[in-house]
Amino acid sequence: QLLCNDGSEAGFYLSEGDGSNSLVLLYQQSGGWCWDRASCDKRPEWYTGNSRWESTKAPGGIFDSALFAGATQVYLPYC
Repeated sequence: QLLCNDGSEAGFYLSEGDGSNSLVLLYQQSGGWCWDRASCDKRPEWYTGNSRWESTKAPGGIFDSALFAGATQVYLPYC
């Protein structure tokens, strides 16, 4: 079982492609890195667990690129 820093369950958002594009876009959210207990304790709540995750995700940006139209898209939120 994969867990977030606060012990909540880790996860991801998946948008399955329509078959017209064999590419898979895997995007891992950046930020929130910490190196000791003090720095980890200073991180915002949304970097430590899944409590603020939306039920669905439409991230935009590179996900809207014509290059990835029809591709399977995976978004890994930081936690």
